[in-house]
Amino acid sequence: GESAVTLILAVYGIGMTLGNLTGGRMADHAVLPSMLASMSAIAMMLLVLHVAAEYKAAAVVSVFLLGFTASMLIPALQTRLMDAAKDAPSLAAALNHAALNFANAAGAWLGGLVIAAGYGYTAPSLLGAGLAVLGLGLIVVSGLLDRRAATAAPATADGETRTADSTAAARD
Repeated sequence: GESAVTLILAVYGIGMTLGNLTGGRMADHAVLPSMLASMSAIAMMLLVLHVAAEYKAAAVVSVFLLGFTASMLIPALQTRLMDAAKDAPSLAAALNHAALNFANAAGAWLGGLVIAAGYGYTAPSLLGAGLAVLGLGLIVVSGLLDRRAATAAPATADGETRTADSTAAARD
């Protein structure tokens, strides 16, 4: 009922807080594997939520776990972005925040479209699971591009890998 919405949102928020703390620890150990694990967990929890939504207690637990898994991704995503944007970290952080806000708005809009199309109130979780799978694909491609760049970068005399920027700086 309507009176339970506030409580369920609080449960989601607690899940988000704990997920963020857990995700930070995971990102400290290994960023890309943390992203893969988090995005996989998001996809799975959205599928579980689709089924669990019919049962009150299971739905509340699923909402908690969805908040937990969704927030686990953020620290690794932010860390990866800051590692990749060494020359403009402030701009990268601002764009990351903007992208997350855009994703929130787009998710609500797409979920509304799915409901308006008559697929039901649990259908947005299926759409979200599909989008999470697309996100998994982007993480894999990003990791492969990093691996390719690392193997293509020439090594210096002391064995350190040079990026294109450091190679240009060494020439100057």
